[in-house]
Amino acid sequence: MRHSVALTIFSILSTATAEASLIWNGDASGGTGVFKQIGSNCASPGSVTVASDGTYGSVFRYNKPSGSDRCESHGITVGGSGYVFQNGSTYYMGWRYKLSSTVDNNAQFQWKVFPAPGPAGLNWPLALKVVGNRAVMLNRKGINPDTTYEVYEIWSAPITANTWNHMVVGAKLSGVRDGGWVEIWLNGVQQTLLGGTTRWNCRLYDTEHVCPKWGVYGAMNDTVIDYVHALRIGTTVSDALPPGGGTPTPTPVPRATITPTPTSPGPTATPTATPSFSGYYRIMARHSGKAAVVQSAATVNSADVVQWTYGGSATNDEWEVRSIGSGYFRVINRNSGKDMVVQSASTAEGADIFQYAYGGSATNDEWAIVSVGSGYFRITNRNSGKSAEVVGSGTADGADIVQRTYVGGTNQQFQLVAVP
Repeated sequence: MRHSVALTIFSILSTATAEASLIWNGDASGGTGVFKQIGSNCASPGSVTVASDGTYGSVFRYNKPSGSDRCESHGITVGGSGYVFQNGSTYYMGWRYKLSSTVDNNAQFQWKVFPAPGPAGLNWPLALKVVGNRAVMLNRKGINPDTTYEVYEIWSAPITANTWNHMVVGAKLSGVRDGGWVEIWLNGVQQTLLGGTTRWNCRLYDTEHVCPKWGVYGAMNDTVIDYVHALRIGTTVSDALPPGGGTPTPTPVPRATITPTPTSPGPTATPTATPSFSGYYRIMARHSGKAAVVQSAATVNSADVVQWTYGGSATNDEWEVRSIGSGYFRVINRNSGKDMVVQSASTAEGADIFQYAYGGSATNDEWAIVSVGSGYFRITNRNSGKSAEVVGSGTADGADIVQRTYVGGTNQQFQLVAVP
């Protein structure tokens, strides 16, 4: 009997400890009172209601009609009061969601600053949106000296309409630039983020109040419905999983190759491996089939990088891709020996990409090369977090190559083809 009592007490204590780390259970069966506010965030004829789903039972239904720019919930309630997220604390937020349409929009989830935009100009430090049939997570770090927003695309994955996906976002709050971090799981698998790591450093606290928002923001001209289920927030990743969700899967062991066998797109994670390269390659734009080249086979600093039909006697259309560790590469023109760089270490949209001698304190001459599937890659600058693209999706010889926030366009995707 003594052993039985001891085991019972241990079981009760273990259960209490596990529940203590769960801060909020936003089960739809509790109604919209689990949120701090809806109100003007979803004005009529938009609505946030509880609907019945054939698979998951009670779910929230965010209905954003055409002609409206948002239908969102704002914040959470715990014990009947609005919950205050604390600077310096770590939170894991989990939810399932299903969109009726994958039209481009501004957000299905935001980590939001109030009052906005806050002293550092963050406004929304995190935003999960749809661009080009991909779920894209953006991090806004602040405002550039030229008053443009300093925004980084830190993750993306394909998404399809009317398909359930489960997200977990881990967030360490800090009011110091890069003093906090974010981690992401998609359907139980931890994702690799910009820079080739599973944790992206950023600032997620900027004023007296920060909180999550779910629903639909943007897509003004379209009706979009976001179904949301299993909303949970806790202090461990397990807290954020749906009941019976099991243990999250760690990031897979890298197995990427330069030319993987094409696969059919679906609601799967962006490949997490850092690709392996050795030797020379032609870098071919997916949309045009043309190669990235140094204009006129120039060997001087600041010669422009453009697209051009591959071939000819010069080797200005071939590049050495050389690893420098930590998931980054130098991209070195074979003809000139100079590196592909972003002009003046700019972080601005549309900043030019040209060749220049490698070196210096900035990292605008270093690149992450991230698989987007089917043998294509995005080439993302280490300094700016923005990706190489052919301007305006041009297909003509001489179309310029610049940097811009990655949105999944085929003019931002490149095939690296080995050459002797």
